[in-house]
Amino acid sequence: MSDWLSPSNIIGVIGIFSTILVAVWVYFKEKTKKELTYQFVYDIPVVSVSKITKGTIEVTLDGKPVKDARVVVIKVWNSGNREITKEDYDTPVSFEFLNRDVISGEVLSTEPEDLMIPDIQKVFLRLQNNTVIFPEYLLNKGESIRVSVLTSGAWDNIKQRGRIIGGNILYSDFITSYKRISLYYTLGSVFALLLMVIGLFITISIHGIIGDVLYAVGLIGLLYFGWQMLRQMKRDHEAV
Repeated sequence: MSDWLSPSNIIGVIGIFSTILVAVWVYFKEKTKKELTYQFVYDIPVVSVSKITKGTIEVTLDGKPVKDARVVVIKVWNSGNREITKEDYDTPVSFEFLNRDVISGEVLSTEPEDLMIPDIQKVFLRLQNNTVIFPEYLLNKGESIRVSVLTSGAWDNIKQRGRIIGGNILYSDFITSYKRISLYYTLGSVFALLLMVIGLFITISIHGIIGDVLYAVGLIGLLYFGWQMLRQMKRDHEAV
């Protein structure tokens, strides 16, 4: 009985349960989901001037004055783990600019670059009063579209509308999402490192195969979380 309660066996049992928990967690994380995420990269005035010079500077478009002109950059991407097809949209994704007029809109960039041909980019967005409407467009996992919108009027909130069938459309605040993702990958890396230490301890103490398995699982986990963190850092850099 005392042999079963030895430190090496206790650590081994903890390691096995930890491995099971990791497997369950990975399963739910990778479970099929349809998900779009949007982010307001920035919403800034075209010209920033002091009150002294404000009356002497005028922004025009095609010869017509644009009052309180602002540029808004919006990024929309497939943050799920399956493609979103034209048939998945219940209503198109759109953005309503409260108390502002939409003057123009265009596609700035896509990921990958060949996501759409130049002719489609020119007519991709549909403008309707104070609303920018995205067409029902195929987006595979990780693919994104970044658009620029010129508005007239003082700053106000932007209302997202639209639905996808059996999925979600989420808002991503850059700072909040960065902190959450960083914590997520850091905790995952620490847990994987802990499995490696436990596995190494068991291997040295009793030369059991359990130790080798735990060490291998921990090493794979550490490499996985490190790789995911690098990918996320690359995506965050491209989003700005």
